[in-house]
Amino acid sequence: GPNGSWPVERGFDRHFGTIPGAGSFYRRAELVDGTERLDLDERTWRNGEFYYTREITRFATERIRAHAAENADQPFFLYIAHTAPHWPMHAPEPDIAPYRGTYDVGPQVIRARRFARQVELGVVDSRASLPAPDPRARSIDDVSPSNADKMRRTMEVYAAMITIMDEGVGDVVQALDETGVLDDTLIVFLSDNGGCHEGGWTGGMWSGNHGIDYGRDVDKIGTQATFSTYGGSWANASNTPFREYKRWVHEGGIRTPFVVHFPRVIPAAMEGDWIETPGHIVDLVSTALDAADAALPETFRGTPTRALSGRSLLPVIRGDTIGPRDLFWEHEGNRAVLRDPWKLVAKGIDGPWELYDLAADPSETRDLAGEKPEVVDRLAAAWTRWAEASQVLPLGTPRRE
Repeated sequence: GPNGSWPVERGFDRHFGTIPGAGSFYRRAELVDGTERLDLDERTWRNGEFYYTREITRFATERIRAHAAENADQPFFLYIAHTAPHWPMHAPEPDIAPYRGTYDVGPQVIRARRFARQVELGVVDSRASLPAPDPRARSIDDVSPSNADKMRRTMEVYAAMITIMDEGVGDVVQALDETGVLDDTLIVFLSDNGGCHEGGWTGGMWSGNHGIDYGRDVDKIGTQATFSTYGGSWANASNTPFREYKRWVHEGGIRTPFVVHFPRVIPAAMEGDWIETPGHIVDLVSTALDAADAALPETFRGTPTRALSGRSLLPVIRGDTIGPRDLFWEHEGNRAVLRDPWKLVAKGIDGPWELYDLAADPSETRDLAGEKPEVVDRLAAAWTRWAEASQVLPLGTPRRE
């Protein structure tokens, strides 16, 4: 139940969704509106027509239109966490059907095709190289027929889940346009982390979750009869051309799409352009405050607020610069610091530091730690200072209030 950390207890006026992650897209456990449990009411499920991603979009567009009708003179902040394509792999069959056969060639072939397309579009620097596939990743051709079917099916469903989310983004943009605020609205789209390798290298199928029992019939992947993940082989393709996955802080676990739309601010000459300046999730609050010409309150419900660690990205969006800075990460003992173009990164609490020149080697294929010990020492010292100031140390020990 509500414990002080739910969205409506942290400053949001309304919230529709779930507090825990994962769970069925058809009968979402612990679904709430504000602090009201919805999943206990059978009417919530719309006679089998409920699909979580579309319900999130519906709520978001309703709030946009309600705000325009009730508070048109006020700015608003809308955070839409579509959840998709997080496992389980769930999507209605009509949405899966267009992708039948698309992924029969397997993850390695798809990975090579994506890299060629990324270079063509400028998504990745032409100096990037495509590392060899993760040696643990499996080919469609070297697994059992049932595992091959599972790999094909899960990726088809994954693609359908993304398509439904993409259509939802279109619905949100349409609602902003219809209410006359599209040109004045800062839209930021990003994903939360790199592809998830969990569930084995050919994908996994759970037997239960949130008190619901699931089966392991491959033909039913996508339906509410199964709870599946797409696995490490497809995650390796999703992260093209980067190394590692969700949880780690190599580029495959932290580099995500960051798409910005702000017609009233972005110069016409920059429309459709690529920005190379590194940004970080910590920059979003500063950017939103800057866009709304607002200041961070000194207190929130009687508690002093902490100074923001991010910078506003609006100058970059306008075509200017924000100057050099260090960016830091730590997750489950995995750690990194970026001092453009150098990136120092390590796996695990005891893992050695690796050093990469991301300008010349964005795929992190050539470890220069042995050649540049002085750079390693400087960046490692900077990371340690940040970790001490941010209460990250000691590694591996949860911090207690």
